[in-house]
Amino acid sequence: MKSYGATHVEPGNGFTGTTPLATVQETAELPAVLYLSEISHMHNGRGHVFGGGLYVDRVRGHYDLKARVGKNLAERSVELIPDEGAVAATCALMGPATSIYFNTGLGLQSAGNAFGFAFLVAMVAMFFVAYVIAQFARRLPSSGFAYTFSVNGLGSRLGFLTGWLLVGGYAMLSPMLLAAIGYFLHLFFTLYFGLNIAWGLFSIVVGILIFLLTCMGVNQSVRVALVMLVIEVVVMLAFFVTVLIHGGAQGITFAAFNPRNTLRPGDWSGIGTAILWAILMFVGFESAATLGEETKDPTKNIPKALFYAVIGIGIFFLIGAFTAVVGYGPSHISSVVASIAKGNNPWDVLFTRYWGTGASVILMLVILNSIFANLLSGFNAVVRIIYAMGREQYSQNFSVMYLNGDRCPSMHPLFTW
Repeated sequence: MKSYGATHVEPGNGFTGTTPLATVQETAELPAVLYLSEISHMHNGRGHVFGGGLYVDRVRGHYDLKARVGKNLAERSVELIPDEGAVAATCALMGPATSIYFNTGLGLQSAGNAFGFAFLVAMVAMFFVAYVIAQFARRLPSSGFAYTFSVNGLGSRLGFLTGWLLVGGYAMLSPMLLAAIGYFLHLFFTLYFGLNIAWGLFSIVVGILIFLLTCMGVNQSVRVALVMLVIEVVVMLAFFVTVLIHGGAQGITFAAFNPRNTLRPGDWSGIGTAILWAILMFVGFESAATLGEETKDPTKNIPKALFYAVIGIGIFFLIGAFTAVVGYGPSHISSVVASIAKGNNPWDVLFTRYWGTGASVILMLVILNSIFANLLSGFNAVVRIIYAMGREQYSQNFSVMYLNGDRCPSMHPLFTW
């Protein structure tokens, strides 16, 4: 250390020069030339440190955090995620357009016109789940999310199990979404450009692009996710408004929210199945908690992001279900379900009916946009959970993980992909 120019190293106060003696008498403060590290907390007999002083002082609140790091002492800043950024990343992982495009047909097959009622029940259930997560996030803001909550509440062994279950669940999304975006890109270029490019090649290119974006820093990823989220929500809402202004196929009706409008009278099992599909559409809102170490005022903004995502995107889903039923007309549910059984998507038909034949291009671009934002936000979430576990040596292969100057997990994204 001396060979690199260090003159003082004092864990905890090397940067300011303040010592515990200052609490009882006036002492001179002689800041160190090099601030090496600070032990943030002890867990299971291990001291956890943040190298280079790049950490957020929860007492002081938000401020422009800087440190001089490296052999040449280059100055770098840590830019925290604003509250709207946390909301955007969370909503993008929910994939509003993707969810409503793929799951509406499944819900209609289960509950018929009452799919909107199933959405409403699912939204209320997810609100209570969000409330529970918000209480944990207020007390334990961390990248580890449920892993950290479980370690502190149930112990390290159950925390280890919870962490890997969570990582496994999120990791399953990546191959599924990569395959989906590869297929849609293949279909898009085949239909509109006559280019027959293998879908796997598209998936590889998108995967590389996602990796590069995440390595640019979480703030850059959040900005991209915000733009793409706005695009998909605005386009879909514009279509919903178009259908409702036209009055749909049989006039404005609230049949979607009547639990008696199932395919078979009194078919509550069908509504139950539809509720499960609706809950699946909310998956991703909980990822707001993984930004607990990188968001401004996380004890306030993480709970806010959770509730905004559930309520905001939940209302979007409700409007979508309402629009679908109005668009095709409640009395046509049997023919719609039959068409779905043949592999047709109800939204393809509705877009063509109300926006014309060229609307299929718009719909496909919106879905591609939504899947990409979903992938980007999901990748950011899973690497942060693994980072938190690696920090406590619960993922041995990832023990070299760290956050770089842009608060982006470095090294380990290569291994988690």
